[in-house]
Amino acid sequence: MSRTRQRPADELIGLAATLVFLQGVVAFVAMVEVGIVTAAMGGLTLAAFILTGAAAILTLLLPAPLRRRSRRARKTTVVLQVLWLAAATIDLLLAVFLARRGLEPVPTITRVVVPVVIFRILRRPQVRTVFGVKPSRRDRKRAAVTDQATEVPDMVGAPA
Repeated sequence: MSRTRQRPADELIGLAATLVFLQGVVAFVAMVEVGIVTAAMGGLTLAAFILTGAAAILTLLLPAPLRRRSRRARKTTVVLQVLWLAAATIDLLLAVFLARRGLEPVPTITRVVVPVVIFRILRRPQVRTVFGVKPSRRDRKRAAVTDQATEVPDMVGAPA
């Protein structure tokens, strides 16, 4: 049975921060696009422009505190990924059922795959430990099962 190399938490945090920055760039481009539509429609989509702008700014500001191991930045990023996934799911389902279009690869990757990867990285036990977050109940159970499986039985009194 081959074992894959465990990535150090620092590499994982750097990867997560880079992916969050990528999300911020995508959100900024979306904000510019919505801004053009808002200007063309005379301000009818101003709320969408404000929400997209807030998401872009927040997402562009998160990578630096993530690299500094800020607990608040980690928690904000996890919550943001959940919200990002919820919005992406609704958007992609509307595209499939209302517009009768198939899932295109680039929107699916940027809206679904990247947030899932960031979420999974930031929820890993070794990354949680670096941020000073207690392990989850599931992680503690896994560690207990692993410890029990690797325990060496006491051989006192066993025949030689």
